[in-house]
Amino acid sequence: MGRFEGSLKMQGEDGSGLDVVIDLENERMLIRTKHTVLGEWSLDDVGVHSENDGFHMRIEGEQVILSTKDDAGFATEIGLRSASPRLRRMMGARRKE
Repeated sequence: MGRFEGSLKMQGEDGSGLDVVIDLENERMLIRTKHTVLGEWSLDDVGVHSENDGFHMRIEGEQVILSTKDDAGFATEIGLRSASPRLRRMMGARRKE
């Protein structure tokens, strides 16, 4: 599937968060920093919705916020169905490419 670079932080945390790489493969999401694997989950176990400040994800009862360098690509890869009008336009443009 895909690899995406971005930042991850806990909801309510200030600052830019941890620099992470997200690998999506075989309906699974692996999130890691440069040196550490933070976790791997089935996409079915991760709740994701799009907000203005990034993707809000509920993982193991915790809410985190993910910002990527390719929001449209990430949303398309995970099969996000509801998004802001701006993100939907970006996703539509990406599908046409």
